[in-house]
Amino acid sequence: MSNKASKSKWQSLVNTWNNAGPPATPSRGDISVYRRFIAASMKGMNTNTALLLGCTPSLRLLMAKMSIAVTCIDANQSMITSTTSLLGDNVTKESFANQDWLQMDLKGCKYPIIIGDKVFDNVPYESWDIFKDRLLAHLLPGGSLIIRVAPQDQFLLGCTFSDLLAKWGALYEQQHVSIREAASGLWEQALGASAKIVPGRQSIAVFITEIDSLTERLDQLPESTRAVLCEFRKLFAHSIKHEWTSYTLGNVIDSLGEEFMLVSIGRAKDYKVAARQPILHFRKAL
Repeated sequence: MSNKASKSKWQSLVNTWNNAGPPATPSRGDISVYRRFIAASMKGMNTNTALLLGCTPSLRLLMAKMSIAVTCIDANQSMITSTTSLLGDNVTKESFANQDWLQMDLKGCKYPIIIGDKVFDNVPYESWDIFKDRLLAHLLPGGSLIIRVAPQDQFLLGCTFSDLLAKWGALYEQQHVSIREAASGLWEQALGASAKIVPGRQSIAVFITEIDSLTERLDQLPESTRAVLCEFRKLFAHSIKHEWTSYTLGNVIDSLGEEFMLVSIGRAKDYKVAARQPILHFRKAL
């Protein structure tokens, strides 16, 4: 998964990603955890600024409500433009940097907070050391790194796409989840099931033959299963071929090393896999 491939991935997702909902994007519960960690981080700091890795709309709205001046850094200008247009007048005090995270250089700017959603998923594991160096270069001593992570669920390894589709179809039929939540949950777990090694890479492309076969016999599937598959294809058809990083929680903590101390772990409770996608609050050493 090269930097060029990652940029291409997000270019293809410009028009659909924000419609996916949790767990693909932060839930209300996630945002509440982010708010709590950000508020704790700002105590004792002399500035209300933050660096946002990417341009996640819900995180930008949160920081606008908290009167934090945020700099969004994203390698994809189309994503910046699209999400900014979507947010309209709901956000203020924003600036933007069209840069790759592995090459980010904001001319000596340092922030009390760096925040992001599933950022390690979008950086190849072999580049995590470079990523950490860039984070350290832009974070004030004692500053906070606040990120949601999606560690590999080892129990998913070996599951078929059909297995997972049946599971989420049943949850939708029983009205435990909305159709969007079912499709997004299916995406997340199918991605996890696609991993061959951890840490490593994962891609739903390994299931493309199975997905095509299910689509060809769509009329033969139970109604709820059919609905979830159709919603999945509508939201994630452009994502199937792309790669993401698979990792464990320990991989993340170890990669940040002695330079970052883990302060808190928070978990939302408002979507099915929230317990497996915690928000981590790290503090940079003084």
